[in-house]
Amino acid sequence: QTKENTNGASTTPLIVKPPHPSQQQQPPSVWAKNVQLSAFGLLIALLASFSKDHDAIRTNGFFGGYDRIVVLVISLQAFGGLIV
Repeated sequence: QTKENTNGASTTPLIVKPPHPSQQQQPPSVWAKNVQLSAFGLLIALLASFSKDHDAIRTNGFFGGYDRIVVLVISLQAFGGLIV
């Protein structure tokens, strides 16, 4: 039985049922979070490098000045980070 307020509103409490477990949204996996963070970091790094060295990148290319040792060091750092 509901009581009426002076303004005509009902005083019956609103009952909200929790969603069914199949309707609950699962949090993103660690891999998905890593991809999101790396994409964001890549965008910021590219913007920073182009804003600082636009002319050098335009004339020599993004990898201008790289040799085998530089590529080796970058590769070791990248694969080492993936292993950890």
